[in-house]
Amino acid sequence: EKEIELNKTYLQNTIDGLTESVALLNVDGDILLTNRKWHEFAIENDAIESEVSVGINYFEACKDKNGKWFEEAKKFAENIEKMIQGDINSFKFEYPCHSPDKKRWFIGTISLFKTDYEYFIVASHRDITERKEAEFSLKESEEFLNKTGEIARVGGWYLTDKFDTVYWTQTTGRIHELPDGYYPSLDE
Repeated sequence: EKEIELNKTYLQNTIDGLTESVALLNVDGDILLTNRKWHEFAIENDAIESEVSVGINYFEACKDKNGKWFEEAKKFAENIEKMIQGDINSFKFEYPCHSPDKKRWFIGTISLFKTDYEYFIVASHRDITERKEAEFSLKESEEFLNKTGEIARVGGWYLTDKFDTVYWTQTTGRIHELPDGYYPSLDE
């Protein structure tokens, strides 16, 4: 009995040390264990913690049509069910989950594992807001650069080190009277 308690404490402390929100589910979707980050996220987002904590059915919570992010949550539930049926091994999904005062994005990962006796599901949600903001900023910069080049009739190009591929702006292609989407090979 003492060893079981020690193992539970060890497991709880381990998942509490993770930076992403984590829940352990049984194959029926019941939440068996969550980490500190899971609870903090619920509190920060005015969730009713008793509706997203141990003992609650994750599938049912995901399928709640009154939920703000119903479509995204439903996708999780559907793919967990596919995993349990053996149709897929794991699932990752990027989704928005904006709060009233901040835009945020997450990547949810669902995986299945088996002990000697039964299967369990690990659901984790990692904040990728910083990466998404960088992607949006890069896209805006590229659009601005392309528009500026188009107006000035100045093209640009670059060579990737990794793939030895030449990329150029649409304006460069137009200057050379080539079709949109055409990229030359290194030999050209």
